[in-house]
Amino acid sequence: LVRYQSSLETIKVCEELGIQVLAYFPLGNGLLAGKYDLNDKSTLPTFPKSITMKKYLKGSQTLLQEVQTIATANNVSCAQVSLNWIMKKGVIPIPGCRNGAHALDNFASLDFVLSEEEVERLDVASMNSMEFSSGGFELE
Repeated sequence: LVRYQSSLETIKVCEELGIQVLAYFPLGNGLLAGKYDLNDKSTLPTFPKSITMKKYLKGSQTLLQEVQTIATANNVSCAQVSLNWIMKKGVIPIPGCRNGAHALDNFASLDFVLSEEEVERLDVASMNSMEFSSGGFELE
C-alpha cells in the first residue's frame, strides 16, 4: 500500500513471466499496522527512524484512515487489512513480527477476504499516498 510506485511495473512483468513476487516490508515498518499515531509521541519509534516515520505518517493519512475504516468494518486489525490487500494482488507478504501476538495477528489475515470494492478503495488511497523510499530508513 505504501511502496515504490515503480513496484507495480515489477509485479506486472513478474506476472507475465510466471514469477511469484514476495513483499518485503509489507507493513511499512509498522506504518500499515496502525502502530503509530502522530498525536501520540509515545507510539513513535526512536531516533533516527522517528524522523522518517513522521514524514510517512503525514504523507499517508488518507491511506491510513481508509485502512482503519476497512479494519473496523471487518472487525480485524490494520495489519490484517494491509496483508490481505497484498495477497489480493497475488503477492506473498513476508511480514515481520516482534512477538507471538504479532505473528498470530499476521496469520489471521488469512481468515477473511477483502471485497473488490474495499480493494479498489485501498488502491485509490494508496496511489494518493506518499511513496516509500529506501525501506523507510533514509534520512532526508
